[in-house]
Amino acid sequence: MEAFGQDYRQAMTTLGAGKWADLITLIGESLFTPDAESSLRNRIVQIHQLGLTHVALNLTNSTVQLSSIMQSQRLYRGTSISLNTFSHQQEAMDWLKTQGFYTCDDETHQHQEAVKKLNSA
Repeated sequence: MEAFGQDYRQAMTTLGAGKWADLITLIGESLFTPDAESSLRNRIVQIHQLGLTHVALNLTNSTVQLSSIMQSQRLYRGTSISLNTFSHQQEAMDWLKTQGFYTCDDETHQHQEAVKKLNSA
């Protein structure tokens, strides 16, 4: 979690994107322990200061959707980050577009292929 947070912050600082969004895909039992949830919550607050304003949470491949939604709501509560959950990735991407964001089709395709490989493993 620590290394992920540092890498993520470095990438966002380097991009200097201003206002940006996250598209998150949950796979399997994507729940955090209380300690990991607390750590991630702190990172979300820090990353919000770098311009994160919207999060689209794709639950297509999650086996614990309701629990994931509740945990995600706790993570983003008290921030002005707009969190929305979706049953399909295309819905999530369409919502992000309505909010003024875009995705790189090539990178999105590569991500989708990586997710498929994880699901088939």
